Amino acid sequence: MSRRYSGIREIIKGKKYEIGFQINGVRKQYRVNASCEKEAYHKKISDLAEYQKKSLLPKGTQERLNANFDEVWKRLEGDILAETGLIKKTRGRYKNTYWRMFGDFRKKYFSDISNPGQLTLSFFREYRNYYANDLGRQGGIRSELIHVKAIMNRIYLLGYCRKELIEQLKRVKKPPATKKTYPNIRKSDIEKLLAHIKQDRPDYYNVIYFMYRVGREERK
Repeated sequence: MSRRYSGIREIIKGKKYEIGFQINGVRKQYRVNASCEKEAYHKKISDLAEYQKKSLLPKGTQERLNANFDEVWKRLEGDILAETGLIKKTRGRYKNTYWRMFGDFRKKYFSDISNPGQLTLSFFREYRNYYANDLGRQGGIRSELIHVKAIMNRIYLLGYCRKELIEQLKRVKKPPATKKTYPNIRKSDIEKLLAHIKQDRPDYYNVIYFMYRVGREERK
């Protein structure tokens, strides 16, 4: 254990370190991924401050912030199902995103995190990179981040994470929406056609206007 960075023990140099400290008579010991002792030490200081803040919270609030991801999903799923306006496909997308992020990704890269109360901004920035690069889904990152932020907002409203994290998430930027263009067709001609359809076949208008605005997704 380094004297300079007390409470830090090297497990795998440049990859994994063990953090240890005592708070309110309780010994905390766990392992984290870090590039050096200094980074692991800063993680320890951050975690220690978080534990101290939690110790001042009411017992019920502490229990929520310490709830594991399985417990949180049960409450989150109930919150989603309570909204009859959410179609089945959207509910499924919430579930897939939740477990991709807090299941596969977390276990692979942030195994030291066991509940939403421990989440930091770096977790979500790394998840964005994982989704785009490791999974090769650059084209879907905007939609994925919209669902991530919607999920986290629900988790906050249910009391399982802090407001500060929701504010920090605003710094994880979504790529700009892809604008569909039709270079071989003049805009005035499209507008005339849309006006004609709206007047002559209003039952088709909304669908055709939607296709005009977003285009058709190209699949390989």
